[in-house]
Amino acid sequence: MGELRQRISRIEQERDRAAARLQQAEEDLDVAEQRLEDADTARRHLLDNVASGGDEARRRFASALHDDALQLLTAAELQLERLRVDARRTKYAADLEQLKTTIKRVEDSLRNLLYNVSPASVDLHMRLSASIRDRAVALKQHTGIEAELDLRLPDALPGVVKTNVFKNISEALSNVEKHSNATRVAVRAETLDGGISIVISDDGTGFVVAESLYLPGHLGLIAMRERAQLAGGWCRIDSEPGAGTRVSFWIPFET
Repeated sequence: MGELRQRISRIEQERDRAAARLQQAEEDLDVAEQRLEDADTARRHLLDNVASGGDEARRRFASALHDDALQLLTAAELQLERLRVDARRTKYAADLEQLKTTIKRVEDSLRNLLYNVSPASVDLHMRLSASIRDRAVALKQHTGIEAELDLRLPDALPGVVKTNVFKNISEALSNVEKHSNATRVAVRAETLDGGISIVISDDGTGFVVAESLYLPGHLGLIAMRERAQLAGGWCRIDSEPGAGTRVSFWIPFET
């Protein structure tokens, strides 16, 4: 009888210890959930700050580029044209013509840069599909590269989602323009798993991804990955020499 009581007592003690451990585990779980919520809130604030801070910096740069450098360049072109008219029958005519061509190339390059860095390149009041089409038209005009678009996107999207999707697409197309030697690029966009899925593939020369990620001129690849991850999504770059490049990323509706 005494031995039975001892066993019952040990069982009750073990039960009490198990209950205490369970209560502690529940408290630890509550703390962990709170920390996850705090971390998610911090991530959202970081994403908003990165987006707004980046846009403000680009806005200042674009304003200075448009109001200062391009205006001065236009004035220089007008002065040069007057000089060309006066010197058209002199030995300087050919040199002035070459200078005109050079200045025009510089101006085109600066205007292309202005388009790429200006936040106005993605108008948050426009449909995302329309902004993507405009970017594809610019690619065609600047390089002759044809863009095949398959865009199945909702009309209404949160502004930060629209901005992040467009920036990654624009960055991918800039890489096609600068590095791929491609003749065609395809952009597919659709809703998938509570977010936006994008695939950009080209028929260019391709490259070794691991060797190119941290080289000068390829930092945009890192920026695309970080932008998608900060938004709670993901980004992959697949490429091989001679096999073109495929950039795919997904960004959730709620970032």
